[in-house]
Amino acid sequence: MVPEGPIVRRAQPWLGTCVEIRAEAARLPRWEVMAAIDAAFAEIAAVHHLLSRQDRGTDYLQLTQARAGDVLRVDARTAEVLRLALNLRKESAGAFDPECNESPAAATAHAAAQPAWSLEDGREVRVHRQATIDLDGIAKGYAVDRASDSLHAHGLAGTVNAGGDLRTTRHCSEPLLVRCDTIRGGLVSLGRLATGAFASSQSRARRELDSALAGDGIDDRRTGGRPLPLMVVAVAAPSCAVADALTKVVAVDPGAAVGLLERCDATAWILRELSGVLRMRQLGSSSIVTVDAA
Repeated sequence: MVPEGPIVRRAQPWLGTCVEIRAEAARLPRWEVMAAIDAAFAEIAAVHHLLSRQDRGTDYLQLTQARAGDVLRVDARTAEVLRLALNLRKESAGAFDPECNESPAAATAHAAAQPAWSLEDGREVRVHRQATIDLDGIAKGYAVDRASDSLHAHGLAGTVNAGGDLRTTRHCSEPLLVRCDTIRGGLVSLGRLATGAFASSQSRARRELDSALAGDGIDDRRTGGRPLPLMVVAVAAPSCAVADALTKVVAVDPGAAVGLLERCDATAWILRELSGVLRMRQLGSSSIVTVDAA
């Protein structure tokens, strides 16, 4: 259902992208709506300052500079992101991995080992070995979740969208659109999102002679990690942090991802160009997704 009444839109630059918050303004005085949106942006800003590589936040620096044997005390929000990342690494058998490895040898060395850090007593992180970590995607999704929960707590229906990672609150519905320019698919509609979250990612692979596809994306960080085929993966799930993380799991190992998608009440789409035709494969089934009849 699309919210009735006037919609207030505000956008700010955070998390390496433009974050837009849209909120229904019909039921509350405008000053209350604006205060609620400010509170939601404050949640985004807090996660940015803690974990974003763009800002080199306090906790991110601690984690990247720590050495084996260190015990760090981090913010409760950082601990929550780390706990989710560790759980998903375990549940996906390493298909989702927040650690970065600059060489195949490094990937092989760490794949059989325990994670580089573990959580103790809520906010304490014990470092087992020095590692480079990448929490950008899951942290962005988590920030969207925090902002969406803040809107809901203030009695507002609305949508938080951080560069395509989005979450809706109650009584809202959003079209699920994925841009596939790099595989000549254009803008693809996957249906509509009821209350829930959505995220998409592109594989790191590039076409020969097409340097425009270089840059960040999904890669396989498991032992013997291989180049992934060029694809776009989208996931709808109850939370944006989980949806963002699951895009990596689905890209790396679609077959093994099915069970995890079901446990997370999530749906995934894999879009690839084969012989000049855009192909789409759907995995999992979620109660939060309504597919267009067309």
